[in-house]
Amino acid sequence: MDCFAALKIQPTNHAHLIKAAYYKALQNSLADTESNNYITLRRCYIKALRNARHIFKESPISRQTPSTDAYFHPISKQNDNQAPLEKLTITRLRHALCLQPDNPLLLTEIAQHYIEINKYRLAIDILKSIRILSPLHTEARHLLLKTEDAWCLRLTKRFHNLSSEDVEYLVRHMIRKHQYRKALSFLEKTLSSRLKGLHAPTLFRLCAECMTVLRVDTAQNYFEKSLEHTHELNENPKTALLAYIEYLFTFQQFETLLLLIDDLIALDPNQHRCHFLKGESLRQTKHYKQSITSLRYAIGLSPYKTDYYDLIAKAYKETGHLEKANSYAEAADKIKTETFNK
Repeated sequence: MDCFAALKIQPTNHAHLIKAAYYKALQNSLADTESNNYITLRRCYIKALRNARHIFKESPISRQTPSTDAYFHPISKQNDNQAPLEKLTITRLRHALCLQPDNPLLLTEIAQHYIEINKYRLAIDILKSIRILSPLHTEARHLLLKTEDAWCLRLTKRFHNLSSEDVEYLVRHMIRKHQYRKALSFLEKTLSSRLKGLHAPTLFRLCAECMTVLRVDTAQNYFEKSLEHTHELNENPKTALLAYIEYLFTFQQFETLLLLIDDLIALDPNQHRCHFLKGESLRQTKHYKQSITSLRYAIGLSPYKTDYYDLIAKAYKETGHLEKANSYAEAADKIKTETFNK
């Protein structure tokens, strides 16, 4: 697919790989003073995310796609002693970035330039790329929050012309600010007035997530509608199914969860959270032996999640294997101690 080729990755259904590739491509484009293909690059990024919904099986090459760590070399701390950059023209800033491609200060200055000329979308993408490059860069974080507020205010005014991606972005922004009622009101208005042309599975799922927080009884119906639309579009149901299963787990509907969880595991067998949800649901329904099997899978995939050790210890205790229960409990304490001392 040309959109994946433009991002220099193999076709994949992993959104985090697509995002990492886009941010890296954006930084490379900024460092190339002869290039101004930001709009084309973002279109390829959006198209890749959309195409990823339909990919069920990836090629062996795709599964070897480098992770985010291969694209970026995170800087653990911001160098607060570094002198601030002088005000430079955008051309000089981009020339400097070519010589120092991993410099978050230069990227922040470039983002600030695009904010000043009201190119908020581009500025946000640059600032997000800095957050991956240097997670503790406080200036970039504060500037990103401020810019997102301004951009979302503009999106709200353009309600009738928003793409699916912009609707989701706006709603996610409201949710991050804990404005669940506002987000739900916006989503219901969108569903009733302009669903055509938008991505129905995402909109129904976001509605259900807001309803879950607000304890609205019809949340489950919206999760099911999300799955129905996913099926109609012949898309990978993993995202919608995981959200629904998380809902069932939160409200302790373990029997229903166990009817669906194997379908999710088949779609993503290496996701530790799926095995945990199955294992803990089995434990809660007193199927301790089966629970131990699933929790062991979860621990194998994510060996530093101490709550997994605590729960499998409880399951072993229920089956009378006190020695194994104590072993897992001690392993959890050891990990907690090592984490605390770091």
